[in-house]
Amino acid sequence: MLADAGRVPQPRTYLSPLLMKKLWLDSPFSLANVIPLRPTYNKFAEFCGPKAEGIPGLPAVIPGAYLRAEFAEYLDALREITTGFRYIIACGNVATWATLAQTKISKLRGKPVQVGSHTVFPVYHPAAVLRNWSLRVITVADLQNYRRGGRIARAVLVEPTLREIAEYYETLVASSEPLAFDIENPRGPITCISFAAKAGFALVIPFERRDGSSYWFTYWEEIQAWNWVRKLLDLPMPKVTQNGLYDIQHLWRRMGIPVRNATQDTMFLHHVLFPELQKDLDFLGSMYTDIGEWKSMRREGKKDG
Repeated sequence: MLADAGRVPQPRTYLSPLLMKKLWLDSPFSLANVIPLRPTYNKFAEFCGPKAEGIPGLPAVIPGAYLRAEFAEYLDALREITTGFRYIIACGNVATWATLAQTKISKLRGKPVQVGSHTVFPVYHPAAVLRNWSLRVITVADLQNYRRGGRIARAVLVEPTLREIAEYYETLVASSEPLAFDIENPRGPITCISFAAKAGFALVIPFERRDGSSYWFTYWEEIQAWNWVRKLLDLPMPKVTQNGLYDIQHLWRRMGIPVRNATQDTMFLHHVLFPELQKDLDFLGSMYTDIGEWKSMRREGKKDG
């Protein structure tokens, strides 16, 4: 998979275990195990016990199973081994748990997390790929992406005034660049709609607060905000959506707002290129952006630098 990802030379013939070891030694990668012991039947649970026997402060490796305190020295050794590395590729749940104190590899894979001076990049375990071959193309893509460029500086205006919305509109009037938009409607009515015409800035126009009340103080202000939404979506530049058929029909049925020149849909474009892969927004974010657990940014009190 590293060879298919272009990270090591592609071997021309079958590699014996001895040649495979040489390939590792000659590659820019170092290989380490969380615990350099092989449990019976390769079941990591053998090293685990109830919470009372676990290492204090660490979550369960698998539900209800905590790494026993007697193995803490191996985690200390792992931290020492990884000191000085810029990137750590955590293969599977156990490695992700050891480096990030988290599991659920299917949610975390492909999303870089900065830990001190190095970046942890979770991927599926090779053994999982052997059991489920459909994971291979995802893992190869992740191995291609683990050294993405530095984080793009981003700003998101989430509580704008009507004046700020108007100013944003004026910056787009003469633009021909695509304008991306997305609605949120967890309970039916649209709670907010976001716009982005460039990678570094997005504007969110809210309509409902967390307690269900209106974001705008007066009915007239809310009408004006919806008029700006209508004007933004009526601009002639191409519109970019994610599953836009839903957003477009919802805007029309709920608010009578048409979307002009909706020509690109990231979900459909990705599906055309890679029909065998997932196409939800979280997966696309892991494949094409430099953001890690991006959905956590919307949690109250969570700030992203």
